[in-house]
Amino acid sequence: MFPLLYLLILGLAYYFDQVTTVWFLPVLVSGFFFVLFVNAHLKNKKLILQYTQKFYKQELTQKEQEYLAKGDAYWMFVTLLNTLLQLLFGLGDNHVLWLIYSSIGWYILFFFALALQVIYGKIKHV
Repeated sequence: MFPLLYLLILGLAYYFDQVTTVWFLPVLVSGFFFVLFVNAHLKNKKLILQYTQKFYKQELTQKEQEYLAKGDAYWMFVTLLNTLLQLLFGLGDNHVLWLIYSSIGWYILFFFALALQVIYGKIKHV
């Protein structure tokens, strides 16, 4: 769905000659995920736990489940940081920096955030 949305915005930007519109698509996508995790956290949906149970084929211990049940708040802050970085780079004058962060930088952020969550969980909670 996101590639189609991106192509639509790209087409509109080309038609209206507003390339700046394309720069803010990553902000919109990041903002969507931030809102998703805020909603999950506020409504106690345990989104991280649900997806871990769905894709991780091993049985989780009770402590692992309790730790992952609290993961939505952590990812809410990670996605907020990502959204703010996307916005900052989108508003900035350095288009190369925006390109690097929007293409691979956010993957690195999420990789380190996931690694930190796993390491912290192994050391402190599990």
